[in-house]
Amino acid sequence: MLEVDDTVWVKMHSACVLGLLVLVGWAGSSGPQGGLVSLSKEHTIVLNTVVDAILSKARDAMQASGKDTIAIPDVKETFYKGWKYMHISGEFEGTKGWLGKLTSVKRTGDAILYTTEDGIKLTASLGLGDLRVGFDSYTAKVALTKLQGSTEVRVGDNSASLEILLHYDDDKCTAQLESVDIERVGDIKVTITGGWKVSDWFYGKIGSYVVNHAKQSIRKEVTQRLFNDFTHALVEYDICKEIPPVH
Repeated sequence: MLEVDDTVWVKMHSACVLGLLVLVGWAGSSGPQGGLVSLSKEHTIVLNTVVDAILSKARDAMQASGKDTIAIPDVKETFYKGWKYMHISGEFEGTKGWLGKLTSVKRTGDAILYTTEDGIKLTASLGLGDLRVGFDSYTAKVALTKLQGSTEVRVGDNSASLEILLHYDDDKCTAQLESVDIERVGDIKVTITGGWKVSDWFYGKIGSYVVNHAKQSIRKEVTQRLFNDFTHALVEYDICKEIPPVH
């Protein structure tokens, strides 16, 4: 682990407090993956403030563009049930899908710095406090039975990671969004309306498809939406200029 004391931080260039860290990181790097930079509490607060500002700009953009809730693709699945002398098939179709509460994204842990071969990597753990996925309309059929209604999935536990690369070319610093990844989706509660409970197996199938599709949509749609909004936020918020020297 690299150590950077206060005297080093005071000497950093006013336009980019992380410039000298690159040199320190390269000199003491443990390999291609680099090493963790040890920061004081005060410096961690500065980085947390930067990440929070990026998230705030992204949330404002989502709210202004009406993208707190986005549409997700329809789904159509066929399933089968077999016994000794009989086989039946069923179908589930969900339409008017949506994924909501994207503006609930927030930082859930301290920002961390790593040295890499390309510069400094700023990472942070994120979460969406009130993530929901649903279909305003679904139809489920099996044999002569047909159910229609709506579905909603509430995700009570989730986590994501944010990675930003700070690259240095002489005195010039540029920030680039490297990745936004959904790492965990759990504590899922499903609400299915529109019919009487035919059988545990039938309802189990409906619930299974709803949950699986919700997870897929979260990993794909949320990742893409957040990546786009964070990228735009980085254009508006210049990390290299906004982080001042720490005294």
